[in-house]
Amino acid sequence: YNVFNYLKNCLKSLDTYKPSILYEIILIDNNSYLDKIPLNDIKNLNIKVYQYDSNLGFSKAVNIGIKKSKGDYVLLMNPDTYLVDNSIDKMIGYMKRNDKIGIIGSKVLYPSGEYQLSSKRHFPTIGIMFSKLLKFDKIFYSHNYFGKYNYSFQGNDELMEVDSVSGSFLMF
Repeated sequence: YNVFNYLKNCLKSLDTYKPSILYEIILIDNNSYLDKIPLNDIKNLNIKVYQYDSNLGFSKAVNIGIKKSKGDYVLLMNPDTYLVDNSIDKMIGYMKRNDKIGIIGSKVLYPSGEYQLSSKRHFPTIGIMFSKLLKFDKIFYSHNYFGKYNYSFQGNDELMEVDSVSGSFLMF
C-alpha cells in the first residue's frame, strides 16, 4: 500500500535474481493513491496485478494473492525487501530435498547489512517475556536461555529449526 519506491527495488531484484523455475509474481494493490503500479522498467517478469478499490488490509490481500497463485511453492515477500542473491532457488532446492519442511525463512538484513533479530523467533513463554522485560536477552544474548526468543545464542548463518520466521520473506 503506497510503497512504490520500495516495490520498484523489490521487482528489480527479482528481475536480477529470477528463479530458475517457472514462476508468477502476484501483486495485490490495496487502493494505492496512484493510478497504477509503475512497471515500466520491469519487463522480464511474469507479473499479475490485482487492484482493489479499498484497502483490504495486509492479511486479506495476502490470502487473495495465495488463492490466485498456481505454483507448488508460495513465497511471501514484502515490497520493502529485495534479494541480494539467488535465495529463491536455494529455498526451493532445500524444500525439495526436505519434504517435511512446511515453511522456510531466510536471514533478513537491514539495508546497512546488519542482521535483523526478527529473522527467527521462539514462541514467547512467560520466562522468555520476563527475560525480555528485564532486558536479560540484551545482556546475556549468547546464553541459551536468555537468548532464546531470537535464538541469539545461535549463529546468524546457521540453518536451524525455529518456531517462527520473519513474515517479510518466507516460503511455504
